[in-house]
Amino acid sequence: YIPDHTEDRAYRFFREAGTCRYILKPDSEAFGRGISFLYVEEDTFTIEGTEERYQGRDGFHVLYDRLKQKNILAEEYIKQHEGMNNLFSNCVNTLRIHTVFLPSGHAETAGFSSMICGWGNSRHSNEVKNIRIGINPDGTLFPCGFLQTCDAYGYKHISQATRHPDTGILFEKFRIPYWKEALKLADIYGTPPAAVKP
Repeated sequence: YIPDHTEDRAYRFFREAGTCRYILKPDSEAFGRGISFLYVEEDTFTIEGTEERYQGRDGFHVLYDRLKQKNILAEEYIKQHEGMNNLFSNCVNTLRIHTVFLPSGHAETAGFSSMICGWGNSRHSNEVKNIRIGINPDGTLFPCGFLQTCDAYGYKHISQATRHPDTGILFEKFRIPYWKEALKLADIYGTPPAAVKP
């Protein structure tokens, strides 16, 4: 979170990974709104898709002030599993695993899970242009997904699909990589520490 760190610390954060891409998220938005991408190469900082380019420490000083004023959270770009990349590689395809708290205070997965992935020119799966697909208990996808788009007037449009429109992958033949591990992680991190009895 940029406002919590000095300019020197932020500079080290962006430079320590070498050539790298970062996601910039304003803390006042949700559902992927306002996200931008920062590409760092050597000592050049470029906001992708814009004319904004900052060079060296003097340039970074200007960028840091801009990010701090906008209350930006900066994250390294996630390198997703090759299998998920095969489904759609332009953005991170995300899982929604629901958990409930039991009387014991432990969390357990419940209901059916789903995946939200991008399509077309999507840069993140929370955009209005995405695909929502249910996940079976064994980690395979439902045979049908729902494509969401939004027109110029802000109205959402939903249509059904059995394949990814870009990669042609048949949803019912696709299995989420490391599905059992993902469920275990949801159980572990869904449990608040204070609720766990000794």
